[in-house]
Amino acid sequence: MIISPSVRAISEIMTAHTYGTGTSDPSPSLRDPSVAGLTDGSFVIVWVSEEQDGFGDGVFGQRFDASGNRLGAEFQVNTVTLFSQNQPAVTPTADGGFFVVWTSYDGIYGQKFDADGERVGGEQQISLDSVRQSEADIVSFEDGSIFVAWTADEDIHGRSFSSAGEALSTEFQLNDDSEYSQFGVSLAALDAISFAASWGSNGQLLTRSFETLAGSPNPQAVVVGVANVGSTDTVKIDSNSYFSIGSANFNNGSVSQGQTKFGRVERSGEILGEALGTWNGVSASGLLTSDGELELILDEYHHYYNPSTPIISEPYYGLREVRVSDYAREIAVQDTRFSTQSRIKSDSEMLGDGTFVVAWAAAAGGTQVNFQRFVLNQFPEGELNISGTALTSFMLTAELVDLSDADGIGPLSYQWFRVNGPNSSEAIPEATSSEYLLKSEDVGKRLFVQLSYIDGAGTEELFRSEMTGSVGIFQEGTSGDDRITGGTTNDQLFGLVGSDTLIGMGGNDTLDGGVGDDVLRGTGQLLGGDGNDQLRIESYSDAPWPYFVSFAQGGAGNDTIVGSGSLDGGEGDDNIYAYGGNDTLFGGEGLDQLFGEGGDDILRPGIGQDSLSTGLGADLIAGSGDDLLDDLLLDFTPSDAVIVENATLYGDPLWTFDGTRTKLSSDFSGDGNREFSIYFTGDLSGVEIDVFQSGADVWVGARVLEGTIGDDTITGNLLDNVIRGFAGNDWLHGVGGADAIDGGASNDYLSGGEGDDRLAGGPGEDSLYGDDGNDSLNGGFDNDRIEGGEGDDNIEGGDGDDYLSGGEGDDSLAGGPGEDSLYGDDGNDSLNGGFDNDRIEGGEGDDIIEGGDGNDYLSGGEGDDSLAGGPGEDSLYGDDGNDSLLGGAGGDRLNGGAGNDLVDGGADDDRIEGGEGGDNLVGGEGSDAIWGDAGNDFVNGGEGADHLIGGDGDDTIIGGLSDTDLRDVIYAGEGNDSVNGGYGNDLIFGMEGNDTIAGGAGADDLRGQDGDDVITGSAYSDVIYGNAGNDFVNGGYGSDRINGGTGADRFFHVGVEGHGSDWVQDYSSAEGDVLLFGNEMATRNQFQVNFAHTANSEGERSGDDAVQEAFVIYRPTGQIMWALVDGEGQDSINLKIGDEVFDLLG
Repeated sequence: MIISPSVRAISEIMTAHTYGTGTSDPSPSLRDPSVAGLTDGSFVIVWVSEEQDGFGDGVFGQRFDASGNRLGAEFQVNTVTLFSQNQPAVTPTADGGFFVVWTSYDGIYGQKFDADGERVGGEQQISLDSVRQSEADIVSFEDGSIFVAWTADEDIHGRSFSSAGEALSTEFQLNDDSEYSQFGVSLAALDAISFAASWGSNGQLLTRSFETLAGSPNPQAVVVGVANVGSTDTVKIDSNSYFSIGSANFNNGSVSQGQTKFGRVERSGEILGEALGTWNGVSASGLLTSDGELELILDEYHHYYNPSTPIISEPYYGLREVRVSDYAREIAVQDTRFSTQSRIKSDSEMLGDGTFVVAWAAAAGGTQVNFQRFVLNQFPEGELNISGTALTSFMLTAELVDLSDADGIGPLSYQWFRVNGPNSSEAIPEATSSEYLLKSEDVGKRLFVQLSYIDGAGTEELFRSEMTGSVGIFQEGTSGDDRITGGTTNDQLFGLVGSDTLIGMGGNDTLDGGVGDDVLRGTGQLLGGDGNDQLRIESYSDAPWPYFVSFAQGGAGNDTIVGSGSLDGGEGDDNIYAYGGNDTLFGGEGLDQLFGEGGDDILRPGIGQDSLSTGLGADLIAGSGDDLLDDLLLDFTPSDAVIVENATLYGDPLWTFDGTRTKLSSDFSGDGNREFSIYFTGDLSGVEIDVFQSGADVWVGARVLEGTIGDDTITGNLLDNVIRGFAGNDWLHGVGGADAIDGGASNDYLSGGEGDDRLAGGPGEDSLYGDDGNDSLNGGFDNDRIEGGEGDDNIEGGDGDDYLSGGEGDDSLAGGPGEDSLYGDDGNDSLNGGFDNDRIEGGEGDDIIEGGDGNDYLSGGEGDDSLAGGPGEDSLYGDDGNDSLLGGAGGDRLNGGAGNDLVDGGADDDRIEGGEGGDNLVGGEGSDAIWGDAGNDFVNGGEGADHLIGGDGDDTIIGGLSDTDLRDVIYAGEGNDSVNGGYGNDLIFGMEGNDTIAGGAGADDLRGQDGDDVITGSAYSDVIYGNAGNDFVNGGYGSDRINGGTGADRFFHVGVEGHGSDWVQDYSSAEGDVLLFGNEMATRNQFQVNFAHTANSEGERSGDDAVQEAFVIYRPTGQIMWALVDGEGQDSINLKIGDEVFDLLG
């Protein structure tokens, strides 16, 4: 395991503020820093400063470049100084600036700043409600809009604003209604318009996501319980998931300290795995590494005290970081603090160059705001193992496998450790090489080794091996009578010659008596050797048994063996006694006595006239005809069976009773003589026992077992049994064979055991377990629990609310009427919920899942699954694999998950998420919301007013190809996307990447945004914004309004009358804009430019009132091709025909 530090400081601790740092300045009182990384790699820190603004508490800030150097002077954020200003939060904005919000006299206020740190507009009020407002957080989006959330009395409220500061929504409540107070909200943007929020309430960390800046909430979820949760953080993983983090000051009676926990949350509100982590942090901020790992910066507080006496230790404050590299478990790869300044309250932010900055308030002659810059360590790769046997006098060797480090590898150092207990170990003096010889001091201890080196970046990298098993004792006796006692470890003790006593004392021991009459007591492997030995497999309170397989072999001589596991008498007249459990007893040669006691035992008596006691359980007596000849079975029951191996049955067997024993005589030679006999204690004439041939063997046992009208307990045997419970609450167990088990009326428990079994529950609330084999299970009426177990099972729930689990194998599950829960588990399963509202999960394998009628929940799990929701408002999750999802009728929720999925919402208003992979997503009828997410996706909204988001990847997006399609809103997302709005008056955002956008039929609003985009308005009068990049803009048929945005844009006109006259609002020859004419046969002389002012009906002129518009006219038709707003102000108007460019003003 690698336990290297995950961060390395790249700067000294620095002071963020200048106020109070001079020799004559007052001692500053600063707190609550918030830090934001800006788009150019610089960062800004804001904080609260007491009395600096001339009234009370004010908010101040300072900008820094990526190296931590000051940019400009410290500045005051708030304009209004009346009342105190507190609890600031800052976020970067898309234009390179930042936005700060804070609390002022129970209200939330904000101020925007540009990239130079200058105010943009004035201080503005964010909150509207008149209740007490506090604890604001803010998050920004790609288009420059922001969302602010805060505590409003006892609820969480929020509101969104555009990049220009205009309100996009009214103030609304984020949390569900509750009798408990809500507080400590934090935010994270998930994509272009959606975000997630976390907050605390009533000892719980709560969260939910929102699909738009005006709301559209997903279900609220409880992440984890955190007593006294006071602060939270929300960290985006990707557009579909995020971390929710909660911290508190926790008091357990004698220790007051911080407590931080977190969980990974799906956008839908599902908590992925268990909530993780319990660290000492009264607050925490999270960072996402490039590998998708979570880096936590914790504000530590630790305070030991005794309520009845004075404080016995000073409080500890400090900063600590923890890297979590696996979402299913916590891994603290550094357990050291990197600052011990008291009164810590920190914030952290990842910067664009892969470094991050931490800012905190610290006590030092007043309180000040400090910061420090860090870089994430690139962990080495490799594995440190230990080879060798953990016994005294044996050598252990440290073996380093596949070591590599991108930062270089220095000289290697080793250190061996003994483990003294939980979280306690000691370095072994002078054990500093790759090899270590085990000593007596190591007995009972576990060992591990550490390897360290300094890499080329100056970081000490550290590997730690797994621990060995407890070191055991290796000891050999003498030629005399020895007594050797081991420990609780895995020992090897050898008696050699003589009557020895070997005692293992627990552990997976090897005890070998050798020659002589030996006594062996222990666990593990007991070998008597020659002589009349006594072997006992023990159980020790300090070494719980059995945690390994036990084996005892008497060897030659008349031995006595007591234990569990595999017990072998060997030669001689042996007595073998098994404990409870499923044991195997071997008599060997001689007149042996075998006692199975409890459990399902196998008794193999061997040659000789043996006595066998099976005891409780379904036992098997096995052997050849010679092995079993004239053996006596002391307590044979219908749960037991006898197999005579490699025997042929001729004629009918004969049963006789002599008053004490029942004799079974059979002909195995075919000569008419019943030469084989076996004896049973007591009279078996009233018991239905069959003797029959099965393959190469002859079986003896009961095949039909029936209960009564009462509560019966019936255990079958290894044969193919028919078991009938009739009325009553019965317990019926098939054990081995292909059994047919019928519970009858009442609440029954049926277990098939091994073999291909048929189980029928009948009326009543039954529990059916197929166990091993390809089983058929039917619950019948009422609410049943059915588990197929291993094998390819066929399971029918029948009427009632049933629980069905396929287990391993390719199973078929049918829920039937009722609200059923179906789980396919491993294998390629087929699941059908039937009627009502069902929950169906496929598990691993390529599954076929049908929801049937009702509002169903379907989850494919791993594998390439096919899911069909059917009628009703269903939730379908493909999970891992290349899945096919069909929502069917009803407003469905579909999520493809990882893999290349085919998702079709079907009829009505559906919500579709593609997840990872290149997905094919179809909305179908209705007004659908579709997210492509990661991967190169194909998205078709179909009919209706759809909301389509491509997400990451090069996506193909179609609004709808039917003339019944309505207005679609499309966000193409990152990547080079191809978008066609189709029918309807569509709104399309290209977002990042070089996109190809076509509005389709309708009056569309098209926005290319970042990248070199190709935009076509298609039919009707469109509004087109190219935004950033060198764009190609074709207004299409109809008179269009065009804004190319920044960059060298090309405005295309096909040159025919139907194309219309396009208005270009921002033509700029200085930026390299060009008018592109589609008729390559045209000449320069066929164009003229007229200038004139234009105005609307109210007399308001276009553009600058003092500058005329330029009208580019194609003389052969007299049509205005382009109208350039403020075109008179251009030095040139460049027209391109074919390969030639002409200046129409030249």
